[in-house]
Amino acid sequence: MSNKQNTALELSSYHQWLSSQHVFVRSDLVETTQQNVVAGWGCVAKADIPEGTVLFRIPRSACFIATKDGDNHHDDDHDDDDSYNDPTTKDTQKDLALQLLKHRHSSTWAPFLNLLTPQSLPWTWNEALRDCLQGTELEQVIQNKIRRIQVEYESILNSWDAQTEKRECITYQEYLDATSIVASHANPWFGVSIVPFNTILNWGRDVNVEFDLDEMHSDHDDNHHSREVVVGRAVRHITNGSELFQQYGESVAEVVYRCGFAPKFDPCASSDSVSLFIWDVVRTIEKLSSPQKNDLNSSYPVNQNPTKIGIPTSSIITHLSSRIEALKKSGAVDTCPWDGMDECLSAELSLPSIAFTKAITTGNGAKPSKDAAVRLRKRQRDEVEYGQDDISNEERSSYDDGGISKLIGICLVLAADDETWKRTSAAIDNIPDNANQQEDGDQSESGDDCPSSEEENETESRYDDIAASVLLSSLGNLTPQQSAKLQQRSLDVGMGGHDPWRALLLELGNMTNSKQMLKWDIAFEAAKLVIHERLDRLVSGEERCRKIKSACPQEQEALDTIQTLQLVEKSLLSNALQILDLPFR
Repeated sequence: MSNKQNTALELSSYHQWLSSQHVFVRSDLVETTQQNVVAGWGCVAKADIPEGTVLFRIPRSACFIATKDGDNHHDDDHDDDDSYNDPTTKDTQKDLALQLLKHRHSSTWAPFLNLLTPQSLPWTWNEALRDCLQGTELEQVIQNKIRRIQVEYESILNSWDAQTEKRECITYQEYLDATSIVASHANPWFGVSIVPFNTILNWGRDVNVEFDLDEMHSDHDDNHHSREVVVGRAVRHITNGSELFQQYGESVAEVVYRCGFAPKFDPCASSDSVSLFIWDVVRTIEKLSSPQKNDLNSSYPVNQNPTKIGIPTSSIITHLSSRIEALKKSGAVDTCPWDGMDECLSAELSLPSIAFTKAITTGNGAKPSKDAAVRLRKRQRDEVEYGQDDISNEERSSYDDGGISKLIGICLVLAADDETWKRTSAAIDNIPDNANQQEDGDQSESGDDCPSSEEENETESRYDDIAASVLLSSLGNLTPQQSAKLQQRSLDVGMGGHDPWRALLLELGNMTNSKQMLKWDIAFEAAKLVIHERLDRLVSGEERCRKIKSACPQEQEALDTIQTLQLVEKSLLSNALQILDLPFR
């Protein structure tokens, strides 16, 4: 049988399976095909499709879900599975991957599963390609992912009994392929599931279809039961012959991790960020604070944890755990945003707000200008004399420098001497848990005892803002009047989820008694050094890419993906250095 005939047979079996599973599809408007699509299978419009048209409606019974017996009921029985007790398994495809391998040849699921092919994801690349990720956001993430998959596979082998061994064995490569299918196709509906058509539509920057969970009501009984379905709907007009596109992943790094390719990078619209591990910041502060400034003691525990998991320790920085806890309370550091890395602490650098970028550039120039930064600083200094009602959201946004000020704040905290930190720690410990409620108490008198998720996020942000002001006030040994002023400034600028850290540091730098208390020079030097070291690692990764490209041209696609990721992160880090070079105090 030719490939063309085989493809036609696969597609026919798939359509029959969709019908048997009661999947609704506008077959008069949509065609599933391998022709005229960007990659693999895709969907193309057979006629003009108006915005708002429901194109797909997929019931739970047609969604492939991780279960022991394939009955699409979620399985929570992991108590005897060592891999689930390992902290590195929190981003796992194990359940769904095993079910996929189990049912890949079954009459029930094969017509659907046969259309899913393994993706070339970073953890499936060879070691030489993975080494090219040096310095990128994914370097530690992929190293941890590979260790996790190895633990999972070993647990699978150990769980096989004599009866299991008589069946076809699962090789490591088969398991690896299955995890790549799951990672690139699964979504959180019904726990975690692989959903028809949501798996078929390709990624595109110009999204024209979106999938979401919806309820479908039935009038066949007196109770009018409803059932959840996944609905795919046109979100804009689609012309005849156009491919249907969806978008998955909020950043280039996430798309590379989940799908193995990199979208074209738009430096003006990037939602990417760079995670700076707290381990690296601590190591840098140690280096700058050490009497032998350029001789970092190799016995430091901070240098002995390549995974950078957990709270770092230090022989130079006293009370390190309480300092990091204070930074967490203030929102300066948080758990690493990557799945499976939530034992790691990091600071995030991203693009500054549009308002901030406009304010520090002149004319049509893309580079920050020192003169523009001075004018912005003068304008913001003048704002301090006005109350909260005089600050617009645009003005609040003009303080959002993409996490640079938080990084400086982190370095100030870590560089503080022992006496200063003891005073600061006591002040942080005295912040009441309901501090945010005291500030926003009048907003909770609506009679609604169940705040919305948006209100809960705002409440958490308010506490962060108060903790940040207390942290910096205590570091600077401010008077009660100055501390109250700084806290009000934090609440004014931080309203609506805006970042108040730049506003806080600017005011702190103007208060004469704080200038002698804070180690500004070390903080700025450390912030720059952490970024430079990350850039140096990226340059090493780029050099590895060039060597492989000349020796192994067949790896071109993966290398292009890595180089796009490197470009994204170099752009963010270089932009951060430019901001750090602007007049601040």
